[in-house]
Amino acid sequence: MIYAKAQAKLECMNFNLAPPANWLDELKLAAGLSLWVTFYIIMSYNVIKKNVISMSFSIIPIQDLENYLRRPGTILIDLREEEDYEQGHIKGAKNIPYERWQVEKETWTHRYDTVVFYCERGNQSMYAAREMNKKGYYAISIAGGYQGYKVWKRKETNAE
Repeated sequence: MIYAKAQAKLECMNFNLAPPANWLDELKLAAGLSLWVTFYIIMSYNVIKKNVISMSFSIIPIQDLENYLRRPGTILIDLREEEDYEQGHIKGAKNIPYERWQVEKETWTHRYDTVVFYCERGNQSMYAAREMNKKGYYAISIAGGYQGYKVWKRKETNAE
């Protein structure tokens, strides 16, 4: 029975499997297939687990930022250039330009519970959040970056 199922599967792949000579050979075949299936499941799980871990940072809408900033142990980092930061930034943000952050991330020793990043449009902050997550921090990127913040702030001001 096991042989028949295996043969049907393998025939689809143009693979010829000789029939087992006795029940012991059939048992060996079943054990071999079971090991292969188990190996496949374990490897698939590890690939999925690795992908989930490497992408397990949050991207939040700007409307949710205030909720995070109220929490103790949270830092807001503006990854834009110093000139852009001086022209306007989100209140409470610390400016660490992206290029400088790439060097400093290797020696980052601050013990914040949450690190919130933003950049001009959100791309660099997603990368930064992913990298800090790998280092064990709970890292967040703001969707849309500073441009998204300006649009949201304008809408909020017009609504009042």
